[in-house]
Amino acid sequence: MARRCRAYPWGASPLGDPTTWPVSLASAVRMLLSAHHPMMLTWGPQYTQIFNDALLPLLGSGAQQESALGADAREYWGAAASSSLRGVESVLQGGAPMVWVDQPVHIVRNGGVEETFMSYSVSPLFGDSGTPAGLLVLAQETTERVRAAAALAQREGALRVIAEMARLGGWVVDLGTGVCHWSEMVCELHGVPAGTTLQPGEGVRWFAPQHQEMVRTAFENAVAQGTDFSLEVQIVPTTGILRWVQMSGVLVRDAEGRPQLVRGTLQDIEARHAADVRVREQAALLDLASDAIIVHDMVGTVLYWNKGAERIFGYSADDVVGSNAANLNYQDAEAVGQAVQMAAAEGQWAGEIAMHRRDGTLIAFDSRWTIVRDAQGAPYQILTIGSDVTERKHLLQQFLRAQRMESIGALAGGIAHDLNNVLAPVLMSIDLLREEVKGGEANELLDSMQVSAERGAGMVRQILAFARGVDGEKVAVDLRSIVRDVERVVRDTFPKSIALINKVPKDLWTVQGNPTQFHQVLMNLAVNARDALPDGGSITITAENVDLDEQYAAMVPDATPGRFVRLVVSDDGVGMSPEVLARIYDPFFTTKPVGKGTGLGIPTTLGIVRGHGGFMTVYSDVGKGTAFRLHFPAGGQGEGAVPSRPAEAVPRGAGQLILLVDDDQSVRKVAEATLEAFGYRVASAADGADALAQFARLGQEVGLVLTDLTMPVMDGAALMRAISRIDATVPLVVMSGLADVSERHIPVDIAVAQVLTKP
Repeated sequence: MARRCRAYPWGASPLGDPTTWPVSLASAVRMLLSAHHPMMLTWGPQYTQIFNDALLPLLGSGAQQESALGADAREYWGAAASSSLRGVESVLQGGAPMVWVDQPVHIVRNGGVEETFMSYSVSPLFGDSGTPAGLLVLAQETTERVRAAAALAQREGALRVIAEMARLGGWVVDLGTGVCHWSEMVCELHGVPAGTTLQPGEGVRWFAPQHQEMVRTAFENAVAQGTDFSLEVQIVPTTGILRWVQMSGVLVRDAEGRPQLVRGTLQDIEARHAADVRVREQAALLDLASDAIIVHDMVGTVLYWNKGAERIFGYSADDVVGSNAANLNYQDAEAVGQAVQMAAAEGQWAGEIAMHRRDGTLIAFDSRWTIVRDAQGAPYQILTIGSDVTERKHLLQQFLRAQRMESIGALAGGIAHDLNNVLAPVLMSIDLLREEVKGGEANELLDSMQVSAERGAGMVRQILAFARGVDGEKVAVDLRSIVRDVERVVRDTFPKSIALINKVPKDLWTVQGNPTQFHQVLMNLAVNARDALPDGGSITITAENVDLDEQYAAMVPDATPGRFVRLVVSDDGVGMSPEVLARIYDPFFTTKPVGKGTGLGIPTTLGIVRGHGGFMTVYSDVGKGTAFRLHFPAGGQGEGAVPSRPAEAVPRGAGQLILLVDDDQSVRKVAEATLEAFGYRVASAADGADALAQFARLGQEVGLVLTDLTMPVMDGAALMRAISRIDATVPLVVMSGLADVSERHIPVDIAVAQVLTKP
């Protein structure tokens, strides 16, 4: 029969494939097939029957026997089943096992139909949930009376084995006397002698205090309403150690329908309950994990969803367990499908997938997908463990940006010397050209060139200060002069189709700050406005004095009450969409083509405004234009708050000899011409070694040494140290393109009269 059971096509039967059978059914079948007593069991509402070798002689022969396995027991046993069907149904409803003795059964065997007599018992088989799911039938042919006693002993022995295996006992309460009778197994579970009976009302005290009311209520409802009950409760044995039991009860009536007794079963489930507790404890531990732990079957149905998954995705376990993941919006079906395919091919897959929270927020999900296999090695589940790394990625991006800014700072420091050397001859040449050029228009052009070159030099210093986190020097600034400078640059360099409108009043308050930074802010905004006017238009710069109250400050982020100068740069260009407007402060975000913008203009502007204690707001409509409103704390009041510096008379020389040392030919050439134009004689050298040779030759004729620091052959520090040893009275003046000349460049043992920063 074991071979026949293995070969039987269970997949087409009501029981389904054996790999899906409940543990209780599989255990009962293994017990049945290994037993030597004629036994069969039925399972499920179709009463599907399975039997062992010992029962074969009772089944008849030929087709009768061949059709028995997997058949509906009610149809197969015919009249015998009909006569006991009512009792069998009572057993399935939780009643006590029933026994039929010497029942007539017709069997086809030995070439004909034989009338035989069978004795058999029917007991409930409990499913994994603890409720009756089938019947266990023990049968014995009693045709020959000489074998009746042995058959009875064998049946009783088998019943004892089954009861012991199931730890199942019975109890009966006689409603007439109120006395409760316990079976041998129930007595054993309570630790009392076999045959113990309980007086009326005494039985409840054997239950744990927290369960006594539950048991009393269930019993009273059974008596009053005929309601069957099944409870998981704890009993208190004589040992004092609580045990979990499955208690069931059913009302039995007499022939007139009056309540006669309540009978039921008591099954020891301590081991099962302990296992359930362990499972719950393990699940609780999994819920403590910050990672998401998810189990799917192979078709995508969610089987397990821990608290970590709830926290990450926003769905509770009740929302997703039992649902197909493809019907939920937390995952990208294509990306997950690829992960599952690779996991199925390799056994597991690890990587990062873009997922969604319940509110639609996109997250980065770093996960490992593992195929879980059954005992036969076939894949049947997918275990996913992962975490939300969105914030970690964001921090990494910030770190990489910080590294880029640090690299920019190092690069800026390295090229500042060369940039300043490029600007130095431009600025010095402008001064020389003023002596030669006559006419207002030419002087205006030179003024524009000088402003641009000076701003370029200031921007080099500002980039270095920004990259190194150094605040520039703050002084009282009249924003009107900054606007005029920007206006001059815009008119000279922007397309003629763009008009600049200056609406800055004369009585504008002054602000405290760095003029170069203010100039950078206005130029950044002006350039952005220019790019928003591809077909021309107007840029308007407006300024006004405002006194902000607490109500206004409460409505605007970063705003505080007080006196401010409001500076507005607006255009009537293409405007920005809400999506673009939401990201304009993100570093390196730009809508311009590659090579046309860095994405640093607006973030830098915001940093400068906040660095001056101010705040900035932006308003934009697609097709109508954009307005940036900047608020700076007021530092003074009225026109002329910052007095203009009187023109200083440039001192002139009287033929003194200056030793000029610089490796840049352009700087050297223009500096030499400038000094000579103002009454000095010049001896020039391209490096320290050449200068030292000339100093030794010229002797005391040299009135001052003007030297660069960074030069080939012999640098400026070595030159000045050598000259000081020859003649310590000669003044030493350093001119350098380095933005931060310090002791690292000029040792403390060298007396330097002045440091001039190029340009």
